[in-house]
Amino acid sequence: MQPRKHYRWLFLSLIGLLILLAAACGLPQLADSEGGAQVATEAVVQASPTDPNPPEETGSDPQVETGPDLQSIAVTAVSIEVGQGAPIPVEAIINGEWPNPCAQLAEVRQSVDGARFEINLLATPAQPDCPHDSNGPPFRLALPLNMVPMPAGAYTVVVNGVQAAFDWDPAAAAAVPQDSIPAMAYLGPDGNVWLLEAGSETPRQVTFDANPIGGDSAAVEYIFPLLSSDGTLLAYRLDVGTPNASGYDFTSGTWVVNLTTGEKRQIMDGHPVGLAWKPGTHLLAYGTAVDMNYFITRGEPDSVLATGIRAIDLDSGETLELVAPERGYALYGPNWSPDGRFLAFEEVVNMEGSGLFAYYDLEGQEYVAWDEPVGRVSWSPDGNLLTYARHTYAANGEERLYMRPRQGSEQLLGPDYDGPAYATHPVFSPAGNQIAYLAYLEGPETQIAAIMVLDLAGGEPKSLGQFEGVWELAWVPDGSHVVFSSGPWESRQIIALNLADGSQTVLAAGSQPALAGQ
Repeated sequence: MQPRKHYRWLFLSLIGLLILLAAACGLPQLADSEGGAQVATEAVVQASPTDPNPPEETGSDPQVETGPDLQSIAVTAVSIEVGQGAPIPVEAIINGEWPNPCAQLAEVRQSVDGARFEINLLATPAQPDCPHDSNGPPFRLALPLNMVPMPAGAYTVVVNGVQAAFDWDPAAAAAVPQDSIPAMAYLGPDGNVWLLEAGSETPRQVTFDANPIGGDSAAVEYIFPLLSSDGTLLAYRLDVGTPNASGYDFTSGTWVVNLTTGEKRQIMDGHPVGLAWKPGTHLLAYGTAVDMNYFITRGEPDSVLATGIRAIDLDSGETLELVAPERGYALYGPNWSPDGRFLAFEEVVNMEGSGLFAYYDLEGQEYVAWDEPVGRVSWSPDGNLLTYARHTYAANGEERLYMRPRQGSEQLLGPDYDGPAYATHPVFSPAGNQIAYLAYLEGPETQIAAIMVLDLAGGEPKSLGQFEGVWELAWVPDGSHVVFSSGPWESRQIIALNLADGSQTVLAAGSQPALAGQ
Protein backbone atom coordinates (compact mmCIF):
# COMPACT_ATOMS: atom_id res chain seq x y z
CA MET A 1 0.00 0.00 0.00
CA GLN A 2 1.38 3.41 -0.88
CA PRO A 3 2.19 5.72 2.04
CA ARG A 4 0.30 8.56 0.43
CA LYS A 5 -2.93 6.64 0.59
CA HIS A 6 -2.26 5.72 4.22
CA TYR A 7 -1.95 9.39 5.14
CA ARG A 8 -5.15 10.26 3.33
CA TRP A 9 -7.06 7.71 5.43
CA LEU A 10 -5.42 9.12 8.54
CA PHE A 11 -6.62 12.57 7.50
CA LEU A 12 -10.16 11.24 6.94
CA SER A 13 -10.14 9.67 10.38
CA LEU A 14 -9.27 13.03 11.95
CA ILE A 15 -11.98 14.77 9.94
CA GLY A 16 -14.46 12.08 11.02
CA LEU A 17 -13.64 12.84 14.64
CA LEU A 18 -14.27 16.56 14.04
CA ILE A 19 -17.58 15.68 12.41
CA LEU A 20 -18.59 13.54 15.39
CA LEU A 21 -17.86 16.37 17.84
CA ALA A 22 -19.63 18.99 15.75
CA ALA A 23 -22.63 16.77 15.05
CA ALA A 24 -23.15 16.16 18.75
CA CYS A 25 -23.72 19.90 19.18
CA GLY A 26 -26.03 20.26 16.22
CA LEU A 27 -28.44 17.36 16.62
CA PRO A 28 -32.13 17.87 16.03
CA GLN A 29 -34.41 18.64 18.98
CA LEU A 30 -37.40 16.37 18.64
CA ALA A 31 -40.94 16.69 19.88
CA ASP A 32 -41.95 14.78 22.99
CA SER A 33 -42.67 11.06 22.84
CA GLU A 34 -46.40 11.64 22.48
CA GLY A 35 -45.88 12.56 18.86
CA GLY A 36 -45.64 16.31 18.04
CA ALA A 37 -44.15 17.45 14.72
CA GLN A 38 -40.38 17.12 14.42
CA VAL A 39 -38.42 20.18 13.43
CA ALA A 40 -35.89 19.93 10.58
CA THR A 41 -32.46 21.13 11.66
CA GLU A 42 -29.14 21.48 9.88
CA ALA A 43 -25.56 21.12 11.09
CA VAL A 44 -22.68 22.42 8.96
CA VAL A 45 -19.09 21.41 9.59
CA GLN A 46 -16.52 23.35 7.57
CA ALA A 47 -12.81 22.72 7.21
CA SER A 48 -10.49 25.55 6.28
CA PRO A 49 -9.02 25.08 2.78
CA THR A 50 -5.26 24.70 2.88
CA ASP A 51 -4.53 26.09 -0.58
CA PRO A 52 -3.42 29.75 -0.39
CA ASN A 53 -3.85 30.26 -4.13
CA PRO A 54 -7.07 31.68 -5.57
CA PRO A 55 -9.34 28.72 -6.44
CA GLU A 56 -10.79 28.05 -9.85
CA GLU A 57 -14.53 28.00 -10.36
CA THR A 58 -15.76 24.48 -10.98
CA GLY A 59 -19.02 22.84 -11.84
CA SER A 60 -21.07 21.01 -9.24
CA ASP A 61 -24.13 18.89 -8.73
CA PRO A 62 -27.07 21.26 -9.30
CA GLN A 63 -28.91 19.64 -6.38
CA VAL A 64 -26.14 20.64 -3.94
CA GLU A 65 -25.47 24.29 -3.23
CA THR A 66 -21.68 24.33 -3.26
CA GLY A 67 -21.03 28.07 -3.31
CA PRO A 68 -18.66 29.55 -5.86
CA ASP A 69 -15.61 27.50 -4.82
CA LEU A 70 -16.37 24.18 -3.11
CA GLN A 71 -16.71 21.08 -5.28
CA SER A 72 -19.39 18.44 -5.13
CA ILE A 73 -18.21 14.89 -4.35
CA ALA A 74 -19.41 11.87 -6.35
CA VAL A 75 -20.89 9.25 -3.98
CA THR A 76 -21.15 5.71 -5.37
CA ALA A 77 -22.64 3.71 -2.48
CA VAL A 78 -24.14 4.23 0.98
CA SER A 79 -24.82 1.60 3.65
CA ILE A 80 -25.77 1.76 7.32
CA GLU A 81 -23.90 -0.10 10.07
CA VAL A 82 -25.37 -0.61 13.54
CA GLY A 83 -22.78 -1.56 16.15
CA GLN A 84 -22.65 -2.51 19.83
CA GLY A 85 -22.37 -0.41 22.95
CA ALA A 86 -24.25 2.17 24.94
CA PRO A 87 -25.38 4.31 23.29
CA ILE A 88 -25.69 2.13 20.19
CA PRO A 89 -23.35 3.43 17.46
CA VAL A 90 -24.91 3.93 14.04
CA GLU A 91 -22.79 4.98 11.05
CA ALA A 92 -23.44 5.85 7.43
CA ILE A 93 -20.68 4.14 5.43
CA ILE A 94 -20.09 6.30 2.37
CA ASN A 95 -18.06 5.23 -0.67
CA GLY A 96 -17.24 7.62 -3.47
CA GLU A 97 -14.57 9.31 -5.56
CA TRP A 98 -12.78 12.60 -5.02
CA PRO A 99 -13.31 15.19 -7.78
CA ASN A 100 -9.55 15.21 -8.46
CA PRO A 101 -6.34 13.84 -6.92
CA CYS A 102 -5.79 17.00 -4.82
CA ALA A 103 -9.24 17.33 -3.23
CA GLN A 104 -9.89 17.05 0.51
CA LEU A 105 -13.09 17.06 2.56
CA ALA A 106 -14.08 20.68 3.21
CA GLU A 107 -17.64 20.68 4.46
CA VAL A 108 -20.34 18.30 5.67
CA ARG A 109 -23.92 19.54 5.71
CA GLN A 110 -26.34 17.33 7.62
CA SER A 111 -30.01 17.94 8.16
CA VAL A 112 -32.75 15.80 9.66
CA ASP A 113 -36.38 16.08 8.70
CA GLY A 114 -38.55 13.50 10.45
CA ALA A 115 -37.18 10.12 9.41
CA ARG A 116 -34.94 11.46 6.62
CA PHE A 117 -31.25 12.30 7.02
CA GLU A 118 -29.92 14.53 4.24
CA ILE A 119 -26.11 14.73 4.02
CA ASN A 120 -24.09 16.78 1.54
CA LEU A 121 -20.33 16.32 1.24
CA LEU A 122 -18.26 19.09 -0.35
CA ALA A 123 -14.59 19.11 -1.32
CA THR A 124 -11.99 21.85 -1.20
CA PRO A 125 -11.77 24.23 -4.18
CA ALA A 126 -9.97 23.07 -7.30
CA GLN A 127 -6.28 23.86 -7.35
CA PRO A 128 -4.76 25.37 -10.52
CA ASP A 129 -1.70 23.13 -10.36
CA CYS A 130 -3.68 19.90 -9.83
CA PRO A 131 -3.74 17.51 -12.84
CA HIS A 132 -7.33 17.77 -14.06
CA ASP A 133 -6.98 14.91 -16.53
CA SER A 134 -6.50 12.39 -13.71
CA ASN A 135 -9.33 10.51 -12.07
CA GLY A 136 -9.95 11.26 -8.42
CA PRO A 137 -9.04 8.41 -6.02
CA PRO A 138 -11.79 6.44 -4.25
CA PHE A 139 -12.58 7.01 -0.59
CA ARG A 140 -14.56 5.48 2.28
CA LEU A 141 -16.00 7.63 5.06
CA ALA A 142 -17.84 6.53 8.22
CA LEU A 143 -20.20 9.31 9.32
CA PRO A 144 -21.92 8.88 12.72
CA LEU A 145 -25.69 9.23 13.02
CA ASN A 146 -27.06 10.06 16.46
CA MET A 147 -30.04 7.72 16.84
CA VAL A 148 -30.33 8.08 20.64
CA PRO A 149 -33.30 10.49 20.54
CA MET A 150 -34.93 8.90 17.50
CA PRO A 151 -38.03 6.69 17.86
CA ALA A 152 -38.24 3.24 16.31
CA GLY A 153 -39.20 3.20 12.65
CA ALA A 154 -38.00 3.22 9.05
CA TYR A 155 -35.32 5.80 8.19
CA THR A 156 -33.74 7.07 5.00
CA VAL A 157 -30.24 8.48 4.58
CA VAL A 158 -29.41 10.42 1.41
CA VAL A 159 -25.80 11.38 0.75
CA ASN A 160 -25.19 13.56 -2.31
CA GLY A 161 -28.23 12.03 -3.97
CA VAL A 162 -27.44 8.36 -3.14
CA GLN A 163 -29.99 6.79 -0.80
CA ALA A 164 -29.93 4.02 1.81
CA ALA A 165 -32.79 2.87 4.03
CA PHE A 166 -32.75 1.09 7.38
CA ASP A 167 -35.09 0.10 10.17
CA TRP A 168 -34.28 1.45 13.63
CA ASP A 169 -35.42 -0.55 16.64
CA PRO A 170 -33.40 0.48 19.71
CA ALA A 171 -34.48 -2.53 21.74
CA ALA A 172 -33.57 -5.01 19.00
CA ALA A 173 -30.33 -3.21 18.16
CA ALA A 174 -29.22 -3.34 21.77
CA ALA A 175 -29.59 -7.12 21.82
CA VAL A 176 -26.41 -8.54 20.28
CA PRO A 177 -27.16 -11.94 18.69
CA GLN A 178 -24.54 -13.70 20.81
CA ASP A 179 -26.75 -16.74 21.24
CA SER A 180 -26.66 -17.20 17.47
CA ILE A 181 -22.96 -16.52 16.93
CA PRO A 182 -20.64 -19.46 17.70
CA ALA A 183 -17.02 -19.14 18.76
CA MET A 184 -15.04 -17.19 16.19
CA ALA A 185 -11.29 -16.97 15.54
CA TYR A 186 -9.92 -14.08 13.52
CA LEU A 187 -6.91 -11.88 12.82
CA GLY A 188 -6.94 -8.66 14.82
CA PRO A 189 -5.71 -5.27 13.56
CA ASP A 190 -2.39 -6.04 15.28
CA GLY A 191 -1.89 -9.15 13.10
CA ASN A 192 -2.30 -11.57 16.00
CA VAL A 193 -4.85 -14.39 16.25
CA TRP A 194 -7.82 -13.60 18.53
CA LEU A 195 -10.79 -15.62 19.73
CA LEU A 196 -14.30 -14.38 20.47
CA GLU A 197 -15.98 -17.12 22.45
CA ALA A 198 -19.68 -17.87 22.06
CA GLY A 199 -21.79 -15.62 24.26
CA SER A 200 -18.88 -13.29 25.02
CA GLU A 201 -18.34 -9.66 24.02
CA THR A 202 -14.68 -9.62 25.12
CA PRO A 203 -12.16 -11.20 22.72
CA ARG A 204 -9.31 -13.35 23.96
CA GLN A 205 -5.81 -12.98 22.52
CA VAL A 206 -4.24 -16.24 21.33
CA THR A 207 -0.90 -15.09 19.87
CA PHE A 208 1.21 -12.13 20.96
CA ASP A 209 4.24 -11.75 18.69
CA ALA A 210 2.89 -10.65 15.28
CA ASN A 211 5.25 -8.16 13.65
CA PRO A 212 4.63 -6.59 10.22
CA ILE A 213 7.17 -6.48 7.43
CA GLY A 214 9.51 -3.50 7.73
CA GLY A 215 12.31 -2.56 10.09
CA ASP A 216 15.30 -4.57 11.22
CA SER A 217 13.52 -7.26 13.26
CA ALA A 218 12.00 -10.47 11.98
CA ALA A 219 8.55 -10.31 10.41
CA VAL A 220 5.96 -12.57 12.07
CA GLU A 221 2.70 -13.12 10.20
CA TYR A 222 -0.29 -15.26 11.15
CA ILE A 223 -2.57 -16.44 8.33
CA PHE A 224 -5.81 -18.40 7.89
CA PRO A 225 -7.01 -19.24 11.43
CA LEU A 226 -9.38 -22.22 11.39
CA LEU A 227 -11.51 -23.60 14.25
CA SER A 228 -12.52 -27.23 14.63
CA SER A 229 -16.29 -27.72 14.52
CA ASP A 230 -16.49 -28.09 18.33
CA GLY A 231 -14.44 -24.90 18.82
CA THR A 232 -11.74 -26.54 20.98
CA LEU A 233 -8.83 -26.65 18.51
CA LEU A 234 -7.47 -23.75 16.47
CA ALA A 235 -5.15 -24.23 13.48
CA TYR A 236 -3.25 -21.46 11.74
CA ARG A 237 -0.26 -20.84 9.49
CA LEU A 238 2.77 -18.97 10.86
CA ASP A 239 5.27 -17.26 8.54
CA VAL A 240 8.54 -15.87 9.92
CA GLY A 241 10.70 -13.63 7.75
CA THR A 242 14.35 -12.96 8.56
CA PRO A 243 15.70 -9.72 7.03
CA ASN A 244 18.49 -10.02 4.48
CA ALA A 245 20.14 -7.72 1.94
CA SER A 246 17.36 -8.17 -0.62
CA GLY A 247 14.32 -8.45 1.64
CA TYR A 248 13.35 -11.44 3.78
CA ASP A 249 13.95 -15.17 3.99
CA PHE A 250 10.62 -16.73 4.98
CA THR A 251 9.93 -20.01 6.70
CA SER A 252 6.43 -21.36 7.25
CA GLY A 253 4.77 -23.79 9.57
CA THR A 254 1.30 -24.97 10.58
CA TRP A 255 0.36 -24.88 14.26
CA VAL A 256 -2.59 -26.10 16.33
CA VAL A 257 -3.62 -24.64 19.71
CA ASN A 258 -5.74 -26.50 22.24
CA LEU A 259 -7.98 -23.65 23.43
CA THR A 260 -8.87 -25.51 26.63
CA THR A 261 -5.32 -26.21 27.83
CA GLY A 262 -3.42 -23.53 25.92
CA GLU A 263 -0.99 -26.13 24.52
CA LYS A 264 0.51 -25.21 21.13
CA ARG A 265 1.89 -27.75 18.68
CA GLN A 266 3.56 -27.42 15.29
CA ILE A 267 2.17 -30.13 13.04
CA MET A 268 3.89 -29.35 9.74
CA ASP A 269 6.87 -27.49 8.27
CA GLY A 270 6.18 -25.44 5.16
CA HIS A 271 2.89 -23.82 4.27
CA PRO A 272 -0.19 -25.94 3.61
CA VAL A 273 -2.17 -25.53 0.40
CA GLY A 274 -5.55 -25.51 2.11
CA LEU A 275 -6.63 -26.65 5.59
CA ALA A 276 -9.97 -28.27 6.49
CA TRP A 277 -11.24 -29.82 9.72
CA LYS A 278 -13.44 -32.85 9.15
CA PRO A 279 -16.84 -31.96 10.69
CA GLY A 280 -17.39 -33.46 14.14
CA THR A 281 -13.78 -34.62 14.52
CA HIS A 282 -10.26 -33.42 15.23
CA LEU A 283 -8.98 -34.70 11.86
CA LEU A 284 -7.28 -31.89 9.93
CA ALA A 285 -6.86 -32.38 6.17
CA TYR A 286 -4.32 -30.41 4.15
CA GLY A 287 -2.55 -30.18 0.83
CA THR A 288 1.20 -29.69 0.48
CA ALA A 289 3.21 -27.29 -1.65
CA VAL A 290 4.13 -28.55 -5.12
CA ASP A 291 7.76 -29.07 -6.11
CA MET A 292 8.58 -26.63 -8.95
CA ASN A 293 10.07 -29.52 -10.94
CA TYR A 294 6.52 -30.89 -11.13
CA PHE A 295 5.79 -28.41 -13.92
CA ILE A 296 8.90 -28.61 -16.11
CA THR A 297 9.04 -32.21 -17.22
CA ARG A 298 8.07 -32.56 -20.91
CA GLY A 299 5.70 -29.59 -20.60
CA GLU A 300 3.28 -31.64 -18.49
CA PRO A 301 2.99 -32.23 -14.73
CA ASP A 302 5.39 -34.89 -13.50
CA SER A 303 3.24 -37.57 -11.87
CA VAL A 304 6.24 -38.86 -9.92
CA LEU A 305 6.23 -35.59 -7.95
CA ALA A 306 2.44 -35.50 -7.45
CA THR A 307 1.29 -35.35 -3.84
CA GLY A 308 -2.10 -36.26 -2.38
CA ILE A 309 -4.31 -34.89 0.39
CA ARG A 310 -2.92 -35.71 3.82
CA ALA A 311 -4.37 -35.44 7.32
CA ILE A 312 -3.40 -35.54 10.96
CA ASP A 313 -5.61 -36.79 13.77
CA LEU A 314 -4.95 -34.39 16.66
CA ASP A 315 -6.43 -36.83 19.19
CA SER A 316 -4.12 -39.74 18.34
CA GLY A 317 -1.27 -37.90 16.61
CA GLU A 318 -1.56 -40.23 13.61
CA THR A 319 -0.79 -38.84 10.15
CA LEU A 320 -2.16 -40.44 7.00
CA GLU A 321 -2.77 -39.98 3.31
CA LEU A 322 -6.50 -39.42 2.84
CA VAL A 323 -6.51 -39.27 -0.96
CA ALA A 324 -3.72 -40.52 -3.20
CA PRO A 325 -2.92 -38.72 -6.50
CA GLU A 326 -4.55 -41.49 -8.54
CA ARG A 327 -4.62 -39.54 -11.81
CA GLY A 328 -1.02 -38.33 -11.62
CA TYR A 329 -1.91 -34.78 -10.52
CA ALA A 330 -0.89 -33.12 -7.27
CA LEU A 331 -3.93 -32.38 -5.08
CA TYR A 332 -4.71 -29.31 -2.95
CA GLY A 333 -7.53 -27.31 -1.33
CA PRO A 334 -9.43 -29.95 0.72
CA ASN A 335 -13.11 -29.10 1.28
CA TRP A 336 -15.30 -31.46 3.34
CA SER A 337 -19.00 -32.03 2.82
CA PRO A 338 -20.97 -31.22 6.01
CA ASP A 339 -21.61 -34.90 6.71
CA GLY A 340 -17.90 -35.75 6.38
CA ARG A 341 -18.44 -38.39 3.71
CA PHE A 342 -17.04 -36.51 0.71
CA LEU A 343 -13.82 -34.55 0.36
CA ALA A 344 -13.51 -32.13 -2.58
CA PHE A 345 -10.15 -30.88 -3.86
CA GLU A 346 -8.45 -29.63 -7.02
CA GLU A 347 -5.93 -31.32 -9.32
CA VAL A 348 -2.91 -29.16 -10.13
CA VAL A 349 -2.46 -28.80 -13.89
CA ASN A 350 -1.07 -25.27 -14.32
CA MET A 351 1.02 -22.96 -12.16
CA GLU A 352 -1.79 -20.38 -11.97
CA GLY A 353 -5.58 -20.47 -11.69
CA SER A 354 -7.87 -23.15 -10.36
CA GLY A 355 -7.15 -26.80 -10.86
CA LEU A 356 -9.48 -29.51 -12.15
CA PHE A 357 -12.30 -30.28 -9.72
CA ALA A 358 -12.53 -33.73 -8.15
CA TYR A 359 -13.81 -35.34 -4.97
CA TYR A 360 -13.34 -38.55 -3.02
CA ASP A 361 -16.12 -40.65 -1.50
CA LEU A 362 -14.59 -42.00 1.71
CA GLU A 363 -17.50 -44.38 2.30
CA GLY A 364 -17.51 -45.83 -1.20
CA GLN A 365 -13.72 -45.47 -1.65
CA GLU A 366 -14.28 -43.80 -5.03
CA TYR A 367 -12.29 -41.03 -6.73
CA VAL A 368 -14.54 -38.91 -9.01
CA ALA A 369 -13.03 -36.32 -11.39
CA TRP A 370 -15.00 -33.71 -13.34
CA ASP A 371 -12.04 -32.90 -15.64
CA GLU A 372 -12.78 -29.17 -15.57
CA PRO A 373 -12.06 -26.22 -13.28
CA VAL A 374 -15.04 -24.65 -11.50
CA GLY A 375 -13.34 -22.63 -8.73
CA ARG A 376 -14.26 -22.82 -5.08
CA VAL A 377 -17.33 -24.97 -4.28
CA SER A 378 -19.84 -25.17 -1.42
CA TRP A 379 -21.53 -28.43 -0.45
CA SER A 380 -25.22 -28.81 0.39
CA PRO A 381 -25.84 -30.22 3.90
CA ASP A 382 -26.60 -33.72 2.58
CA GLY A 383 -23.58 -33.74 0.26
CA ASN A 384 -25.69 -34.31 -2.86
CA LEU A 385 -25.32 -30.86 -4.47
CA LEU A 386 -22.54 -28.36 -5.05
CA THR A 387 -22.71 -24.68 -5.92
CA TYR A 388 -19.93 -22.63 -7.53
CA ALA A 389 -19.39 -19.63 -9.81
CA ARG A 390 -16.66 -20.81 -12.24
CA HIS A 391 -14.44 -18.14 -10.69
CA THR A 392 -11.19 -19.85 -11.67
CA TYR A 393 -8.76 -16.92 -11.97
CA ALA A 394 -9.03 -13.13 -11.76
CA ALA A 395 -12.69 -12.15 -12.25
CA ASN A 396 -13.59 -11.27 -15.84
CA GLY A 397 -17.28 -10.40 -15.41
CA GLU A 398 -18.53 -13.72 -16.79
CA GLU A 399 -18.85 -15.50 -13.44
CA ARG A 400 -22.36 -16.75 -12.64
CA LEU A 401 -24.01 -19.00 -10.04
CA TYR A 402 -24.33 -22.70 -10.82
CA MET A 403 -25.63 -25.74 -8.98
CA ARG A 404 -24.79 -29.33 -9.85
CA PRO A 405 -25.40 -32.79 -8.41
CA ARG A 406 -22.24 -34.72 -7.62
CA GLN A 407 -22.84 -36.85 -10.70
CA GLY A 408 -25.11 -34.82 -12.95
CA SER A 409 -25.42 -31.71 -15.10
CA GLU A 410 -25.12 -28.15 -13.84
CA GLN A 411 -27.88 -25.56 -13.94
CA LEU A 412 -27.63 -21.78 -13.91
CA LEU A 413 -28.92 -20.09 -10.75
CA GLY A 414 -29.89 -16.48 -10.10
CA PRO A 415 -29.82 -13.63 -12.64
CA ASP A 416 -27.77 -13.86 -15.83
CA TYR A 417 -26.35 -10.34 -15.63
CA ASP A 418 -25.90 -8.10 -18.63
CA GLY A 419 -22.78 -5.99 -18.88
CA PRO A 420 -19.87 -6.26 -16.47
CA ALA A 421 -21.80 -7.43 -13.38
CA TYR A 422 -20.96 -10.87 -12.01
CA ALA A 423 -21.70 -13.20 -9.08
CA THR A 424 -19.21 -15.21 -7.04
CA HIS A 425 -18.46 -17.06 -3.76
CA PRO A 426 -21.83 -18.86 -3.31
CA VAL A 427 -22.35 -20.66 0.03
CA PHE A 428 -25.17 -23.06 0.97
CA SER A 429 -27.13 -22.23 4.12
CA PRO A 430 -27.03 -24.83 6.95
CA ALA A 431 -30.58 -25.94 6.03
CA GLY A 432 -29.71 -26.14 2.33
CA ASN A 433 -32.69 -24.02 1.28
CA GLN A 434 -30.77 -20.80 0.53
CA ILE A 435 -27.53 -19.69 -1.05
CA ALA A 436 -25.69 -16.51 -0.05
CA TYR A 437 -23.31 -14.98 -2.58
CA LEU A 438 -21.54 -11.78 -3.62
CA ALA A 439 -22.72 -9.72 -6.60
CA TYR A 440 -20.31 -7.17 -8.06
CA LEU A 441 -22.83 -5.05 -9.91
CA GLU A 442 -20.26 -2.61 -11.30
CA GLY A 443 -17.98 -5.33 -12.62
CA PRO A 444 -14.46 -6.54 -11.79
CA GLU A 445 -12.99 -3.06 -11.34
CA THR A 446 -14.92 -2.30 -8.13
CA GLN A 447 -14.34 -3.47 -4.56
CA ILE A 448 -18.00 -2.92 -3.63
CA ALA A 449 -20.10 -6.10 -3.47
CA ALA A 450 -23.77 -6.63 -2.74
CA ILE A 451 -24.45 -9.53 -0.37
CA MET A 452 -27.30 -11.49 -1.90
CA VAL A 453 -29.45 -14.38 -0.69
CA LEU A 454 -31.23 -16.69 -3.12
CA ASP A 455 -34.16 -18.81 -1.88
CA LEU A 456 -33.99 -22.12 -3.74
CA ALA A 457 -37.76 -22.54 -3.43
CA GLY A 458 -38.20 -19.66 -5.87
CA GLY A 459 -38.28 -15.90 -6.10
CA GLU A 460 -35.78 -13.20 -6.91
CA PRO A 461 -32.47 -12.87 -5.05
CA LYS A 462 -32.62 -10.49 -2.08
CA SER A 463 -29.94 -7.86 -1.49
CA LEU A 464 -28.82 -7.33 2.11
CA GLY A 465 -26.67 -4.29 1.37
CA GLN A 466 -23.41 -3.30 -0.31
CA PHE A 467 -20.03 -3.61 1.37
CA GLU A 468 -16.42 -2.92 0.54
CA GLY A 469 -13.72 -5.54 0.31
CA VAL A 470 -15.74 -8.63 1.32
CA TRP A 471 -13.69 -11.80 1.07
CA GLU A 472 -15.85 -14.76 2.05
CA LEU A 473 -19.25 -15.40 3.60
CA ALA A 474 -19.93 -17.83 6.45
CA TRP A 475 -23.33 -18.87 7.77
CA VAL A 476 -23.89 -19.25 11.52
CA PRO A 477 -25.17 -22.73 12.42
CA ASP A 478 -28.81 -21.68 12.91
CA GLY A 479 -28.90 -19.86 9.54
CA SER A 480 -29.96 -16.53 11.05
CA HIS A 481 -26.86 -14.52 10.10
CA VAL A 482 -23.98 -14.46 7.67
CA VAL A 483 -20.59 -13.34 8.96
CA PHE A 484 -17.88 -11.64 6.91
CA SER A 485 -15.13 -9.03 7.09
CA SER A 486 -15.41 -5.73 5.24
CA GLY A 487 -13.74 -2.36 4.83
CA PRO A 488 -10.32 -0.99 3.85
CA TRP A 489 -7.36 -3.11 4.90
CA GLU A 490 -6.29 -0.77 7.70
CA SER A 491 -9.77 -0.62 9.28
CA ARG A 492 -11.51 -3.89 8.51
CA GLN A 493 -14.45 -5.02 10.65
CA ILE A 494 -16.11 -8.40 11.14
CA ILE A 495 -19.86 -8.08 10.76
CA ALA A 496 -22.83 -10.35 11.51
CA LEU A 497 -25.64 -9.59 9.05
CA ASN A 498 -29.17 -10.54 10.09
CA LEU A 499 -31.06 -12.13 7.19
CA ALA A 500 -34.47 -11.33 8.63
CA ASP A 501 -34.15 -7.55 8.73
CA GLY A 502 -30.72 -6.70 7.28
CA SER A 503 -29.44 -5.30 10.60
CA GLN A 504 -25.70 -5.38 11.18
CA THR A 505 -23.68 -6.12 14.30
CA VAL A 506 -19.96 -5.40 14.39
CA LEU A 507 -18.44 -8.39 16.18
CA ALA A 508 -14.81 -7.29 16.17
CA ALA A 509 -12.19 -5.23 14.41
CA GLY A 510 -10.15 -7.52 12.15
CA SER A 511 -10.35 -9.94 9.24
CA GLN A 512 -10.39 -13.62 8.21
CA PRO A 513 -13.19 -14.75 10.57
CA ALA A 514 -13.46 -18.52 11.13
CA LEU A 515 -16.54 -19.89 12.90
CA ALA A 516 -16.91 -23.04 14.94
CA GLY A 517 -19.70 -25.40 13.96
CA GLN A 518 -18.76 -25.44 10.29
